[in-house]
Amino acid sequence: MTTKSKRQDGSKRSAAGANGGYLVRSMPYFFFLLVLVLVYIGNAHYVERKMRLIDQKKKEIKELNWIYMSSKSDMLQEATYSRLAEQVQQYQLTTKGPLPLKISKDKQ
Repeated sequence: MTTKSKRQDGSKRSAAGANGGYLVRSMPYFFFLLVLVLVYIGNAHYVERKMRLIDQKKKEIKELNWIYMSSKSDMLQEATYSRLAEQVQQYQLTTKGPLPLKISKDKQ
């Protein structure tokens, strides 16, 4: 059996017959699918990298939030009236008169 046979018009064709023409005609479609697959894979890698970066930034923000809260707490504790009185006592500063009173409105 020969792999090539003659057509009626005298031209030769391969054993694949008309399928060979189909493969040639569908090459642009296969290349298009190949490009889509490459874009899909590239996008998946891009998204994974972004997600890792977002997770890293979330952890960093959480850590910075803890630092901020502890610093704020320390600052508020140091700013109380009794702490300030202790700190300025070394400079021989004192308050004159009684401590401030809290005024509240009675409900009637």
